[in-house]
Amino acid sequence: MKKILLFLSFSIIFLFTSCHKEGVKLFADDYSYKTTGNIIVNTESGDTLNLSLSLLGQLDIIADETDDNRVMVIRKPLTGNIITTYATVSGKTITFEPYSFVYYHTSTSLNGDMQITVTAEGEIFNDNMIVITEQYTGTFKGTRTSTFNSEEDVSGTIVATDVKTIAEKNND
Repeated sequence: MKKILLFLSFSIIFLFTSCHKEGVKLFADDYSYKTTGNIIVNTESGDTLNLSLSLLGQLDIIADETDDNRVMVIRKPLTGNIITTYATVSGKTITFEPYSFVYYHTSTSLNGDMQITVTAEGEIFNDNMIVITEQYTGTFKGTRTSTFNSEEDVSGTIVATDVKTIAEKNND
């Protein structure tokens, strides 16, 4: 009888400790993501541009074997640019190291490149969805087409953003 109780005790302890993920183990996986938001650019000519952003892709979070709280994050948007950075995990929060990328904005009247540097922090919910709040800084350089189909050069600085990424774990 003592052997059975001892076995059941260890089984219950093992069950509770193996089911509870935290830190890096909670985040390390592959995800599908969508990034959306608005970017406000003040141009050199004094205009304000409100640009929309929409990205889809894969997000891989891989445990860093040299640091228990650090992960490598690989973003693979459908546009083909691969972005690699690192992040620190604490409980259910992930804090990204700053990283940069180029985003090409295109619309009927405005086209150009944004050189963007990102700082971001996220939180995981229900062990399968990460909500990431991102802050962008950087520059915009492009051309604007007027109502008479003439083009003018436009450049400016990113002054405000409202960008979120929702990443959901892929099912095996």
